[in-house]
Amino acid sequence: MNHYVRNLTNLLARVFIYGLTGLLFGCIFYNIAATDDDGPLSYDQAQATFGAGIFLCQVYYLLPFASISTSFFDKALFAAESSIGLYPAWVYSFCQIVLEFLVISLCALVQTGIAIPLMGLWNVSITHSASYLYMYTVFCVSGILGNALVLLTSIVAFSQDLAFLIGSANTIVFLACSGGFVPFPYIEDWIVWLQWISPIKYSFQAFAWALLSNTPTTDLLHELELDTPQSVSTNIVILIGIFVFCVAGSMMALSRQKEVR
Repeated sequence: MNHYVRNLTNLLARVFIYGLTGLLFGCIFYNIAATDDDGPLSYDQAQATFGAGIFLCQVYYLLPFASISTSFFDKALFAAESSIGLYPAWVYSFCQIVLEFLVISLCALVQTGIAIPLMGLWNVSITHSASYLYMYTVFCVSGILGNALVLLTSIVAFSQDLAFLIGSANTIVFLACSGGFVPFPYIEDWIVWLQWISPIKYSFQAFAWALLSNTPTTDLLHELELDTPQSVSTNIVILIGIFVFCVAGSMMALSRQKEVR
């Protein structure tokens, strides 16, 4: 109520920023995945498209950092109201999940509705509507998870500065281990295992499979080791699992919050 209904500017500003990033990326990477006669992407074009895709993915993990101050305000409010028994941690968490799901769904709808047609991110083996639905689902789930990570970091950290430090450091590591900047075959075996704890890896991998599955260029995903797991749905399930873990961690951390006067 406070952040999105009574203060409608917050909601409009958030949707506008997501739409603006979609427009900017769409212009910068205009028709990057477009081919003649709707044919499959070449290996070189697919790799260039991967670069554009990782920028879209990281938006949903970086923009939620703007809500850290809001999370700290809510945390103090929750501690005060919970101390007098108004509601437990799971009630706050449930309301937060529903609210952010609605907001991120709208933001992702605006951004993907602009960026995907401009960039030509269509899987040539299926219809445009089905291809868009896959892409939208990937980015929507990624955005919800990105918000959950920021919320967990805000609840666990003692200050906003510490939350920014922890969150930004984690995101940098997640990006480095996503496979979108440096392919996994070029990373040493003793450190490449960090990919398995990177949620951005699964978002980017889901994007890559949504773009190339059932096309001749799918072999590129195997060459770049973007094939574990090798389907859009399985990667999304893993993202949802990480989201559930973050929500559970947030609830536990919230239940231990004490009011400070």
